[in-house]
Amino acid sequence: HGKRYNCAQAVIKACEGKVCVPDSLIDDFATFGSGKAPLGACGAFHAASYLLNVKHKDKAGELKKLFLEGAGAVTCSGIKAGKKFSCLDCVAHSAEFIEKAFMIDK
Repeated sequence: HGKRYNCAQAVIKACEGKVCVPDSLIDDFATFGSGKAPLGACGAFHAASYLLNVKHKDKAGELKKLFLEGAGAVTCSGIKAGKKFSCLDCVAHSAEFIEKAFMIDK
């Protein structure tokens, strides 16, 4: 619809059909892009971690490992400094991880 989302919102939007979240969650994550998630975390990583806490807390370590091995960090500044993942890569990897985690439920 021509609306642009930050990385955190993009993950929430991509996963909204797989995870039961309130409609307001996309707006709630508007402030978590550009390294503004808690502790400077990547917004996509933060959003995926939040969604995992809904039902699959046990998968949080796997998500962190994916980011540390692939991107070299979980913070926005660390990921950008490492130049291994783009912001789009972070969103794609986060959304794919959530999709796989929640496919278990089906």
